[in-house]
Amino acid sequence: MARRPNVPGGMTHERFRPRGDFERETTAPTVWLVSALAGVFVIQFALELASGGGKGGLAEGLALSAGALRNGRWWTLGTFWLVHSTANLFHVGVVIAGLVVLGRGLRDRLAPGAMLGVFGLGLLGGALWWMAANWTRSGELIGATAGVYALLVLAARISPEREMRFLLLFFFPVTLRLRHLLWGLLALDGAAFALTDLFGQPLPFDYAASSHLGGMAAGWIAGRRLAPPAAPEIPLPAEAFSLVAGATTPAPRTAAQLRAEVDRVLDKISARGLGALTPDERRTLDEAKHQLNRR
Repeated sequence: MARRPNVPGGMTHERFRPRGDFERETTAPTVWLVSALAGVFVIQFALELASGGGKGGLAEGLALSAGALRNGRWWTLGTFWLVHSTANLFHVGVVIAGLVVLGRGLRDRLAPGAMLGVFGLGLLGGALWWMAANWTRSGELIGATAGVYALLVLAARISPEREMRFLLLFFFPVTLRLRHLLWGLLALDGAAFALTDLFGQPLPFDYAASSHLGGMAAGWIAGRRLAPPAAPEIPLPAEAFSLVAGATTPAPRTAAQLRAEVDRVLDKISARGLGALTPDERRTLDEAKHQLNRR
């Protein structure tokens, strides 16, 4: 029987497969979520415009409320997040912006399915907490803010010192670390929850604090299992670099170094999928493939 070829350092060809055999670029979950939200919002806005300023029927059919559940419309537990206020573009704008920013930071740390799972768990937690606080009250829950809050909590567990820059009220530039932003939102929603849900005092605008807190709780629970530990930085030996004309150029890796790095990358693929690989890790697999082809 023919002997299987080995990659440098003795790793079997059966475990390592060239990049072209297994890599298939997939659409990021953030793209699917943003596309769904934007598409439904356009349809919702068009229906309301066609109805002469009314709600157009879409929001009533998808929004979550105690009355909807009592009437057997259980599907609203899974559809309320698709519709947003068309009178306040800030509502859907913040949700989409949050998905884009947080999704960019999480895409290299979580498999796509895990990210969607955390988002869905946040929506479910927000819906259940909101229903518990509003079962005997009128009102409807719409919007995906609870899912974004779940992703925010997870991102803060992974990278608490990561900085986020945004325009406060669209005019004032603000830079906050994720942990500070999270604590600020927790304090704001806690105060709003106490004011509206515990003491029955109305706010001058619609604000579902109970849903936001439910999303945060779901993100914290998910983070206990899904938040990967920070990858340790492995110092390279001093001889691995040479100074040429004021720039550092990495020296070629030995077979043993390449084998160790490929083993680490393959373990990461097994644990979190191809979507978690960084560009440098993909180049490592390419390098190993090229060395295999030269044998």
